[in-house]
Amino acid sequence: KTCIDPRVDIFVHLGVMQDYAQAVYGQKTFAVLDKYDIRYALLRQGSPMAYLLEHNAGWKVTWQDQKALVLERVQALSGAPAIR
Repeated sequence: KTCIDPRVDIFVHLGVMQDYAQAVYGQKTFAVLDKYDIRYALLRQGSPMAYLLEHNAGWKVTWQDQKALVLERVQALSGAPAIR
């Protein structure tokens, strides 16, 4: 049985949906990932966020196929986003 919980208003009220939108479209991505202490990301291949994390020394691809990839946060030496 499938159930969809329609109670999304709390996420809008707390700003979670805005944070999500900013992160996935490449705006404030690293600030949002830090805010929620995100260690892993499952993303669609070719998405703006996937491209950004793939080209950042603070993240590594741990799995991928033609449709999606999983990235893991790795210890960054400087603490700032580093472009590869």
